[in-house]
Amino acid sequence: MSKVRISAAIALATGIAMAMGVPAQAHPRLIGANPSPNSVVAAPRSVQLRFNEQLVRRFTGADILRKGGAGQAPSKLPGTRVSLEADGKTLTVMPGRPLAAGTYQLMWRAVSVDTHRVSGSYDFRVR
Repeated sequence: MSKVRISAAIALATGIAMAMGVPAQAHPRLIGANPSPNSVVAAPRSVQLRFNEQLVRRFTGADILRKGGAGQAPSKLPGTRVSLEADGKTLTVMPGRPLAAGTYQLMWRAVSVDTHRVSGSYDFRVR
């Protein structure tokens, strides 16, 4: 066999082995939320975020901020608790007190079990 054919065979075998042995690298995606982004709702007892991949609790969390009027900075709600449900994909955020009428921003961060880190935020309004 010529050196060119041997090199081509090695390159082909290496490419096939790499394609078969390397798992797909995906990022966790938010696939559902309640309340949903930009919704107007009665005061929720909790906010739930559903992701497409299992998350690492230690590096995953969320904050609820109350948005003020013009010129006022949003303020983080004290006493908010966050838990990761048994499925490993659902994050539940429980405010420390009932949400009064107004606009809120949910800021979240998530790390999946394959260590990919993502974050995001959205607003919802309580009537």
